[in-house]
Amino acid sequence: MSELPRVMAQDRQQGKTSALVDWLLDGHVVDGWPGWSRVIVFVDAKRQMDVTRTHNHRVVGLVPGGLGKVGVTVSEWARFQHGLARGIEWALDDADAFIAERMGMPNVMTMTARAVDDF
Repeated sequence: MSELPRVMAQDRQQGKTSALVDWLLDGHVVDGWPGWSRVIVFVDAKRQMDVTRTHNHRVVGLVPGGLGKVGVTVSEWARFQHGLARGIEWALDDADAFIAERMGMPNVMTMTARAVDDF
């Protein structure tokens, strides 16, 4: 079994996505797609654009292509994960929105993970 995911659960606007961008910056250049060892996966293109608009200034110049290259949608990730993205670490932003979009929002949920305050 692979390592358990780290999960940060906080209210909205508490810095979860900012922490993901910090996590992303701890990556390194790799050959091939996406050119960086870490990727943030967003539920849809709107969320991807919102985060890119807000955080790309922190990434440009450090990560080749900025968030436009290493911030991808769920559908883009699904296309690449079976081959091109081998060995790439990835993080899912707004997992609650991912679940809600596909199934509706549950009243209660559990998951096996490591709870963290920071990545």
